Amino acid sequence: MVKRITITFHKCIHNSQEFGSDDESMVSRLYFSLEANGRVYKDLYVNLKQTVGFAYTERNIEVGPPIVYRGAFNQEAFREAARQYYLVWVGPNARGTRVAGGGQPPAYNNTFVGDKSVEILLP
Repeated sequence: MVKRITITFHKCIHNSQEFGSDDESMVSRLYFSLEANGRVYKDLYVNLKQTVGFAYTERNIEVGPPIVYRGAFNQEAFREAARQYYLVWVGPNARGTRVAGGGQPPAYNNTFVGDKSVEILLP
């Protein structure tokens, strides 16, 4: 039985951002691979978005379930790992798109590439 899985994030596509307006929004997608029981699942992805109705903060990033993978999983641990990877590229201290207080110019389809692996314990 799987006790842990390894997630390797590969790429972040910051699909769209409109901060500081009446219709604040953010939608992004992370691409990753997953290893469980010696088997590697490639070409997986997950969608991230800003919580509807709230201004952007580092804490209100919604993380959906992985697309395609249907095996043993820990969504809470994955959500935090995905959020941390995303914040490397987009956020107040990011290497890619810096998001700080006030309005930000709209951004579309910014792509950031870099591998980061994390182990997730399963419940």
